[in-house]
Amino acid sequence: FPVTIVTITPGAATQLAIITQPSTTAQSGTNFAQQPVVELRDISGNPVLTAGTSITVAIATGGGSLGGTATITTGSDGRATYSGLNITGTAGNRTLQFTSSGLTSATSNAINITAGAATTLAIATEPSATAQNDVNLAQQPTVQLKDASGNNVAQAGVTITAVLASGANTLGGTLTATTNAQGLATFTNLKITGATGVRTIRFTSGSLTPETRIS
Repeated sequence: FPVTIVTITPGAATQLAIITQPSTTAQSGTNFAQQPVVELRDISGNPVLTAGTSITVAIATGGGSLGGTATITTGSDGRATYSGLNITGTAGNRTLQFTSSGLTSATSNAINITAGAATTLAIATEPSATAQNDVNLAQQPTVQLKDASGNNVAQAGVTITAVLASGANTLGGTLTATTNAQGLATFTNLKITGATGVRTIRFTSGSLTPETRIS
C-alpha cells in the first residue's frame, strides 16, 4: 500500500508561554538575576517561530513599580527575552503578567521582593519628649536602616551618629551606635546639657538621608 507522509507544522500563535521564569527572590529596585523569556505557541502548545510580535509585561499582583523595558518584540525564534526588569516596592510576593494583542496571556511564578540597599534612617524608638538638664534621656532612641521604599534593611555594622541639630547646648553620652543584624542601632546614654528649651537631635550615617527628632 502506498504511504503518504504528512509533516505537521505549527499553527498560528494563540498563546504565550514563559520558558524562563523570573527570579523567585529579588531585592527591591535591583534587576532580577534571572530575567524572563516568553515564547509564542499555537493552540496545541507548539512553539511558533514568528518575529515581530510585541509582548508586554506588567505587575499582576502585589503592587509596586516595574522597572526596565516592559515591551519586547519576538525574534525569529518567536521568543521575547527581557533584560533589566526589576520591581521597586514594599517587601512581599509579586507576579508578572505577559500580554500580547489577541493571544492568551501568561502569568509568572511568585517573586519574593526583599528590602533593597539602605538609603535612609528612620527613628524606631523616639527619644524622650522632655528631659532634665544633664540627665540621661529616660527613653533612649533607636534608629532603623530603611530602603527607598521604606522596608527595614537588615544590615549589621553601620555606624550612626547623634548630633544636636539646634541650640547651643551640648549633647552628651555615647554619640555613636552600630546597627545589629536587623539594621537597628540602639543608643544608651544620650543627654542634653545647657539652657532650658526645645532641642532637636539629628541622626546621620554617611550618605544616608538623616532623621531629626525634637527632645
